[in-house]
Amino acid sequence: MTTQSRADIVWRHLAQMFGGDSLARKFGEAPPEDWARLLGRLSEHELSRGLRRLAGSGRAHVPTLPEFLRMCREVGGDYADDAPKALPSPASMRGEPKQFADNERDFPSVTVNGTRYALHRLDSLPDGIRALVVAEAKRAGKIAA
Repeated sequence: MTTQSRADIVWRHLAQMFGGDSLARKFGEAPPEDWARLLGRLSEHELSRGLRRLAGSGRAHVPTLPEFLRMCREVGGDYADDAPKALPSPASMRGEPKQFADNERDFPSVTVNGTRYALHRLDSLPDGIRALVVAEAKRAGKIAA
């Protein structure tokens, strides 16, 4: 994939997310040369990570080049690299232990996407789900950050 085609792909995504008019007013109809040059240095994985983070960020405005590059390059903190798109339902987790048995009601827990997870059983969760549960527990102040 050429440097210009990478920049064109990112530009199309930005236009879809923020509107072509907004993007054109801020940066122009086509990707500026500095955008094309620096986006060309990123791997496909980094570009994908940045676009996923941007789509999930809830931003109301087009990011600057440094902001977008940071979204692409930064590893960790939001689990963009290894988290599943959504938590699976407990019924779909065949072979996994129950997340919350009846005799465990006194243990600290968090609810993520409608499923309750006991914090003392984090080791039994798949890595991606464990990361989401830990992040929610930290946000809720149930475990130390």
